Amino acid sequence: MDNNTIVIIYNAAHHVLLFKSELIKSLKKNGYRVVVLASTDNYNEKLKDIIDEFHEIKVDSSGVNPIKDAYLIFQIYSICKRIKPFAIINFTIKPVIYGTFAGRLLGGIPVINTITGLGTAFISTGLANKVAKIFYKFTFKHSHLVFFQNPDDQQFFKDLNIISKDNTKLVSGSGVDLVKFKSIKNKKREKIKILFIGRIIADKGIYELIESAKIIKKEYSNVTFILMGMLGVKNRTSISKSEVDNWVNDGLIEFVPFKDDIRSFLGDSDLVVLPSYREGTPKTLIEAASMGKPLIATDVPGCREVVLDGINGFLCQVKNPVSLADAIRKFIELDYSYKIEMGLNSRELAEQKFNIHKVNKSYINELNKIKNEK
Repeated sequence: MDNNTIVIIYNAAHHVLLFKSELIKSLKKNGYRVVVLASTDNYNEKLKDIIDEFHEIKVDSSGVNPIKDAYLIFQIYSICKRIKPFAIINFTIKPVIYGTFAGRLLGGIPVINTITGLGTAFISTGLANKVAKIFYKFTFKHSHLVFFQNPDDQQFFKDLNIISKDNTKLVSGSGVDLVKFKSIKNKKREKIKILFIGRIIADKGIYELIESAKIIKKEYSNVTFILMGMLGVKNRTSISKSEVDNWVNDGLIEFVPFKDDIRSFLGDSDLVVLPSYREGTPKTLIEAASMGKPLIATDVPGCREVVLDGINGFLCQVKNPVSLADAIRKFIELDYSYKIEMGLNSRELAEQKFNIHKVNKSYINELNKIKNEK
């Protein structure tokens, strides 16, 4: 067994690059060999530059398909059997569940899972919700450790009696590089730019954002809503390009395809908004906080870890465009000095809670524990 090989399993290559580049660098600095299993996309080659090995797996994020999912378990099992890692680290729903299955089939390779959010299956009700609970119960039982990104999700699973042993810890999301995402003071100007960054799916509160934009733009002629994100996402609540085009044509929003480097967009915004239905801990809000931006988000798990109501922004009611518009209006009417103070409070929170080096150390410490136990 190669005692230095770690397998990281994620749903897509670009997500690994976007969310886990610093963790991979930290693992390698600590002497670990990093192998990534993920679906392929345009980011494969960039990802290969920072890891030791890459293997394609077919992760279908659009729903449960028994044949495709069985094949996914087989792929993970076959690759890990050949590589013989001493530990597997899983992120996102299907890798977490099926990566744990594979680890169990391979004689109990220690598995560290991270719950990055509950996903559509848990937000909705019905058969998918019931199946997800069964799978998660198995996952928790056979995990060495499960990291949660917020205490609400951790408590949620405890209340469902899905957690059968005390093998969970909290970690502050994916963290943020405080040097890379430097604080930028909000400009004093007439025009107000409100920025959303995320997947263009209904679960992110896009429809509520559009309805609130209609309300706000009737009252204020100096407000621009900028929607930056990924279209064509494989998700049951995905929003079509034609719908987004209609909003652009109606003058409600400006649309910008997602960029690898979002810092200039964050720096040029006055307010960052995320009206999501539920999150792990949203990376875009953490990065916006690090850059000293006031924030508005829904009062839901994950979001309220980053937005402290009245301190660095405002919380609004979930699935309520009027409540969102009220929060935006409240921000618009604030004196410039209060907006600056909110931005400073955001940066302070990022420094205290979301430093990426602290987050990465949690994973390194756990891997070192496993290594010492062996």
